[in-house]
Amino acid sequence: MCLIKPSGSEEVSILRFKVGKWTLDERQFCLLHGDRRVELTPTACRLLQLFISQSDKVVSITTIKEQVWNTEFTTDNLVYQTIRNLRLALEDTDEQAYIKTIPRFGYQLVAPIEPLPGTPDLPQGRHKPRLHFVAALFVVILAVLSTYLVWSYLSRSPTDSTTQRIKVFHFDTGRKENGVNSDQIAQQIAKTLQVKDVVSISAVNLFEQLNQHGNGAKLVLRSIPEKNQMLTLVFVGSPARLSYIDLSSVSEFNESKTLSELASQLQQPVLSRGNSGIATLATSSQALRALVSLSNSAKLAQARASLQAEIDTQSLNEHQKRAKKAFVDTLLAFYRQESLSDEQLLPGINFLLSRYHQSNYALLTASLYLAERGAPQIAFELIENLEQDLFITFIQGLLHLELDEAQRALKHFERVFTLAPEFEDNTFFYFMELIESGRNNELPTHHQMLLSSQYASTASHYVLLNYHVMQGQFENAFTLLSDMESALSCNDDLAGSLTLLNAALGNIEQSEQWLQILSKINHRDWRIPWVVFSNYAFKHQLAEYPRWYSRYRTEVLGNDSLYEPLLLNVLAHFAAGDITSAQQNFALMQAANSAFSKNDTLDIASAVIHAQLDFENTQERIEFLTQFETVAQTLVEDETALPSLISALYFTLYNDFGRAEQALINSCTRSPAMCTSWHSLPSLKPITSTTKLKQARLQAHAQLESVQPSLTALNKQLLPLCNKP
Repeated sequence: MCLIKPSGSEEVSILRFKVGKWTLDERQFCLLHGDRRVELTPTACRLLQLFISQSDKVVSITTIKEQVWNTEFTTDNLVYQTIRNLRLALEDTDEQAYIKTIPRFGYQLVAPIEPLPGTPDLPQGRHKPRLHFVAALFVVILAVLSTYLVWSYLSRSPTDSTTQRIKVFHFDTGRKENGVNSDQIAQQIAKTLQVKDVVSISAVNLFEQLNQHGNGAKLVLRSIPEKNQMLTLVFVGSPARLSYIDLSSVSEFNESKTLSELASQLQQPVLSRGNSGIATLATSSQALRALVSLSNSAKLAQARASLQAEIDTQSLNEHQKRAKKAFVDTLLAFYRQESLSDEQLLPGINFLLSRYHQSNYALLTASLYLAERGAPQIAFELIENLEQDLFITFIQGLLHLELDEAQRALKHFERVFTLAPEFEDNTFFYFMELIESGRNNELPTHHQMLLSSQYASTASHYVLLNYHVMQGQFENAFTLLSDMESALSCNDDLAGSLTLLNAALGNIEQSEQWLQILSKINHRDWRIPWVVFSNYAFKHQLAEYPRWYSRYRTEVLGNDSLYEPLLLNVLAHFAAGDITSAQQNFALMQAANSAFSKNDTLDIASAVIHAQLDFENTQERIEFLTQFETVAQTLVEDETALPSLISALYFTLYNDFGRAEQALINSCTRSPAMCTSWHSLPSLKPITSTTKLKQARLQAHAQLESVQPSLTALNKQLLPLCNKP
């Protein structure tokens, strides 16, 4: 029950008023209007009672803290969130039609108040609530009720009114996915829970669909066919709010334990409240904002230790520690820095959803989990309309990337970068998206900012370095690395960049020296196969690559297979005329994982090999390749010449020699060494002798010669970083 008690020994009365169009039912924690019912949290209910009791006054934040939370030490952020939630419940489209913000003073209820029949007079003056006894009694009652409900739920009759308020929803694909028929499972669960109807919904506009079905509990089911799992979400109230998540194998839905757990969650829970402290952590912790940037750095362990120390020393209680740990663990799982099971993640996430249901970061944590587990659309909708802070805006950008919405992601990253360029992970993703957006010419304008930054890593610096390499601005790349020397450490970013740079510029000796360093740091680094292939091609020894790959697969990859090294092996076999070996490796490619290439690049590469192996007739080959033409025209380049090579092979086989020629000319920009070596690949023979390519090769030879003094000096400057005792 939601009460404001007068001080002293006055008799307690339940206040009943009409506020604007709404009737407040404080016994049920809800607002009523016609056939609409909007549920309130106990805190929001107390806040509304306070506004009603002082409707002729501006209520300060201090007063709100003392009257609603019974303490002045509640955080301002929690007050803001509670006011926001109350506004969402009361207001439609006219902002501040019910609760007006009075800048620097507080808030005032401005909607008309109409006492209902039998309502006592409004209490006069400022009254401090005495809620301790009521709260204690409430907890005891809840404990008894919860025990009873869990025990009795499955035995209820179909006519039970509470059961009738429960609805089951599922995402209907209309087909079996890996043998999983989500519709049948949903029907089975509905039957077990004695729910009549199962509603089919889509992931788009999920909350709009849920809110059309009243304020009862809602069980939402979505199959994850690639994992043979069923995602279960429990929503309560109107507007719907997430209160529970579960992810189980399909077979577990036949177990009484799972159904019993769902039954207990489907009861309308009275959610707890409080300040999780996560927002403060996200705002103040440099380590938290640099976890992605430090992924390949020796400093990552130090940053995570620092983050744990912040949690241990800056938390007010054990509940805050648990909340922050749940958030950080889920964030690390989303970043793929930790492989954490559902058993490790879900208890903490559900603790957040139940105890800190007013916190944006409880929803954000749930969103990160859902995105990582294969439900990015639901994840995004869960946080789409949250009040913005920089970290939430950043995560929204990452979810746009999960949904392949690069332009929307860029807008989020740009917004955060404008306000907080010191947010290191956001800067990294902002720069990465600039490169792919067609706005990459903006990157050099941030050169000085990077050099003067206090970033924990140099990840964003290397994005700018890659831009210079892609543009053929090698002297700028040398200058940037030289200027960065004091911030550099011997890691895979440094060794990998210098390995690629020396290979692209034909300094094979130094490239192989850096390659040895890189292999010691990370012998599975994605750049290694490309550099080996490139160096063999430059030395006219491409037949050596299959022998190298055989050792690499045995000594490094083991049972794993990576797509790009296999693709290069197929191309080397083609160059040697060994079609049988090319066919064998192409079969392995189909089941291999990519190390770094985009899906479109992989699709075109597979089409190229397929066309060479299976279509001797030119017309049939062209007809087969036609379906890939649009994708082939829009392949995204990177700092290697591999995408250009794949594009050139495609258009050569497609008999579009003009585009094939242009693809190779483009490759000469970022890899002059490979530009001089394309004739090593017989598949490119129709275009390697054109006038334009002959001219491009002459320019590449001249560039290779001109940059050697600067490149040699750079190697001499930076090699000691990796040769320290």
